[in-house]
Amino acid sequence: MEQEITGISKDVNRLLQNTEANYSEYYVRTAIQEAVSLLGEIEMLARRLDDQMYEKVSGLKYAVSQYALIDKQVEKLAPDFFVFVRS
Repeated sequence: MEQEITGISKDVNRLLQNTEANYSEYYVRTAIQEAVSLLGEIEMLARRLDDQMYEKVSGLKYAVSQYALIDKQVEKLAPDFFVFVRS
């Protein structure tokens, strides 16, 4: 996700730079500064979200591995039960 935001951010920055180069009016430059500020905030939030999603995915992968490990341990402890259930 962060990579997508970064790509979009580069495009928006390029557009803002082109606009700033073509317009010298105060109100245009003020709007550009505000857009640059908002874009920086969006990038920061995207990085935070990306980091949080990575942490969640890592936690879920760990949980899956633990469930698989416990499942194998249970099968070893109660093989007759699993033969009965699977039949």
